[in-house]
Amino acid sequence: MLNYAPIIESARAVLRMELAGHVAVLLGDIQSDTAIIYRHLFIVYGFDVQPCYVVASETHAEALQSEPAPYFLGVFDENGHANYGNAQDWEDQDRFLGRAVRMAWDRLNRPSPGTP
Repeated sequence: MLNYAPIIESARAVLRMELAGHVAVLLGDIQSDTAIIYRHLFIVYGFDVQPCYVVASETHAEALQSEPAPYFLGVFDENGHANYGNAQDWEDQDRFLGRAVRMAWDRLNRPSPGTP
């Protein structure tokens, strides 16, 4: 379960998939009442049906003033939020989804601490 995750008001489910025994959903048309603007969210649900890993294409209102607007690749996990840099690729749904699936797959298949 995540202690910190994107706060959204509404979104449209674009795609649902199974990933390493988990359910994952790609969201689009995301509405948020915060300073952060989410273009895409890839949410992986744990066995307790709570989000356990989220990959986000995110920016903020000030960044949208620049051309092209930078979108950042953010990750929310049990450690909080991490930023993996900005690229115009993260605005594109297919490019974002490809990267998000790879990141989530790697994370879900990583051995637990203390596992040989």
